[in-house]
Amino acid sequence: MGYQLSGEGEEPFINVVGDFKEYVEEVYFPWPDTPSGRMPLGNIRGVIDWESQREYNRDFEKIREIKR
Repeated sequence: MGYQLSGEGEEPFINVVGDFKEYVEEVYFPWPDTPSGRMPLGNIRGVIDWESQREYNRDFEKIREIKR
């Protein structure tokens, strides 16, 4: 499953992973500002959005806990 930052009013991505954890084998986390063939995460016109980076890090840790 490919990671996505949750937009305003959207269900948090980690909730979706939690709801379907028995079906999710892995979550692909493209590191912010790294070419991945997908839309860049946490990058606003070439400048790193540090709040998005913090959200990314929090989600990464929470998903690790869900999958244990």
